[in-house]
Amino acid sequence: MFMKVIKRNQIIIFVGALMLIVALFLIFKPAESLSLITILFGLIIMIDGVIHIINYFKIDPTQKLMSFELVEGLIEVFAGAVITVCADGLIEFLPIIFAVWIILKSLITFQMALNIKTVPNTSWGLMAVVAIIGILLGFIIIFNPFEATMAVTTVVGLALLIVEILNIIDACTILYHLKEEK
Repeated sequence: MFMKVIKRNQIIIFVGALMLIVALFLIFKPAESLSLITILFGLIIMIDGVIHIINYFKIDPTQKLMSFELVEGLIEVFAGAVITVCADGLIEFLPIIFAVWIILKSLITFQMALNIKTVPNTSWGLMAVVAIIGILLGFIIIFNPFEATMAVTTVVGLALLIVEILNIIDACTILYHLKEEK
C-alpha cells in the first residue's frame, strides 16, 4: 500500500515538474512557443495517461474497487492525442484546455484528500485547500478570458505554475509523512 502511494506521488512530482516547464514557457515566451507548448502539453497529458493505465493493471485487485486509474488514463491519452494532433487549431482554445485540465486534476486531488481524511498524520486539509484553489483558478481562467490570447496564455501559465507547485508540495508532504510512518 505504501509503495503504491509513494509511486503515485513520485509520478505527481514528475508530471508536475514537466508542467512547470510548460508554465514557464507560457509566461516568458507566449507568442513564440504557443504551438510547441500545445503539442508538449498534449504529450505530457498522454504520458500521464499511459502511466495511469499501467498503474491500473499493476494495482492489487482489492484496490481496483476504489481506483479511477484506468478511466483517468484513457481520458488523458485521448485528450492528449487530440491536443497533439490538432495543436494549431486548438491554440485559441488553449486557455480553456488548460483550465479544464487544472479543474479535473484539482477535483481528483480533492477526492484523494477526502479519501485520506481518516488516515492519521496526513495533510488531507492542505490537499483539500490546494484542490479548491486549483478549481477556483481553473474557473477564473474559463470565465475571464482576456481580450488578447497572449494575456490569457500568460495568466494560464501563472495559474498552471501555482497549481503545479502546490501539487508538488502536496506530493512531497505525503512522501515525507510516509517516510516518518515507516
